[in-house]
Amino acid sequence: MKVWIVAAAGPEPNEHLKRTIENPVSYEEILMNITNPQDAEKIKQNLGEGPYYLWGAVPGKNNENNWKNMEIGDICIFYVKGQIFKYWGKVQYKLRDKKLAKFLWGEDKEGRTWELIYFIRLSKRNKNTPKRIQHRTLL
Repeated sequence: MKVWIVAAAGPEPNEHLKRTIENPVSYEEILMNITNPQDAEKIKQNLGEGPYYLWGAVPGKNNENNWKNMEIGDICIFYVKGQIFKYWGKVQYKLRDKKLAKFLWGEDKEGRTWELIYFIRLSKRNKNTPKRIQHRTLL
């Protein structure tokens, strides 16, 4: 099991957090916007009928390698506004889908989208969850 630090600071990532972490995505939204409907059926078989928490990354050398190395059960920790820990969860499913990513998050200024998608089983913060995590703790 690996721990992935997800940088979610800035206006664009904050909008993405609102869209697919704070407000999970329904199965119907996935089905209507996914490239291959068979992938939607696989998601439903593996994760149930939703709703789903998702995150994505724009393709690039580091992101591609990280996404390929990400495995089911790995932990993702989200940093919001600096190093404040706000969300964490376990990777449940991975999918590369440009059409679905465009629907969920649009495109960046270069016309790229966050097509390296992963579904997360989000965990709720509780009183024992630290508000701040130092990078050295995770390395």
